[in-house]
Amino acid sequence: MLTVVLDTNIIVSASISRSDSPYQVVQAWRRREIMVVLSRAIVEEVTEVLGRPYSREKHHITEADIATLRQSLERQAMMVVPKVHLDVIEDDPDDDRVLECAVEGGADYLVTADRHLLALGRYRGIPIVNAKEFLAILKQPKSQG
Repeated sequence: MLTVVLDTNIIVSASISRSDSPYQVVQAWRRREIMVVLSRAIVEEVTEVLGRPYSREKHHITEADIATLRQSLERQAMMVVPKVHLDVIEDDPDDDRVLECAVEGGADYLVTADRHLLALGRYRGIPIVNAKEFLAILKQPKSQG
């Protein structure tokens, strides 16, 4: 089973739209086709983004919705506490927290829509892909085993 870090933007997008690739990636997680690795920093950022007035008003998100999602993320993901501190993405240091999670969790993939992370392409051997690319990877026949 692939171990995957989902960036904040993937989780937030999946929470507000059921018609896009991020939602399909999260559904693969719910079907237990992949194992998701998260850190406290990612969960905190998800709840912060969804809790913004704009997000709450535009997408009709309640405090209860956010609390339920947070609880679900913490219970269903493999939570890691990164021991490494990285300074890779100068333009957006928050992206370093996602890389730290991927490294600590021994992720097979990092799935994101973030341009800074996608521009890396790979970090310490971990491919960095968008949701659509990851779904294509999931559909490939399993040749190992």
